[in-house]
Amino acid sequence: KFCNKIFQATKFVLMRLGDDYTPPATGALSGNESLVEKWVLHRLTQTSLKINEALESRDFFEATNAIYHFWLNDLCDVYIENSKFLILEGNDIQRKSARDTLYTCIDAALKLIHPFMPFITEEMWQRLPKRSTETAVTIVKAEYPEYVKEYDNAEAESAYNLVLDITKSARSLLAQYGIAKNAKVFIEATKSEYYDIAADQKTSIISLIKAVDDVT
Repeated sequence: KFCNKIFQATKFVLMRLGDDYTPPATGALSGNESLVEKWVLHRLTQTSLKINEALESRDFFEATNAIYHFWLNDLCDVYIENSKFLILEGNDIQRKSARDTLYTCIDAALKLIHPFMPFITEEMWQRLPKRSTETAVTIVKAEYPEYVKEYDNAEAESAYNLVLDITKSARSLLAQYGIAKNAKVFIEATKSEYYDIAADQKTSIISLIKAVDDVT
């Protein structure tokens, strides 16, 4: 099932990138990243740090656990779901930024999990377009992802975790009352900064809850 998740996620990324997509030469931030992009890049760099430290200490459980959760929870369940709106409904700047972040994440995620699942990662990585700076002809020889300080953004992680808490609570309530679609969710904020985050991330909340038509 997990192999299929990797296969389907990579296919989805390729579809959203499009046949004419050319990734930027590097993964450096452009300054146009949305909150969810900052969040997923923070999760990526923290995962890279954790995996490299675990491999150095021969803690293979911790290494595989970290990359498994990044793939399943951070990339597939959250960012890929959010990127659909940014790519389909966003303006030109938002679409480009979302695609570039999507590429950075899928490229790094395949490289990170490659030592543990070499066959599927080689197959899927070969299908990706390559940066002009990428010299490796096989993922086996590609540079292994490491911690990138530029991506480290604890403030963005905290802000977007609030969005995830809201969506988790809303999903729980909708399931409890058997509401499958056409729901309207009301959010009451106890602090002004919480309100600002929720209001700014309204489209993200709607896309993650799925059954919701509107958030107030």
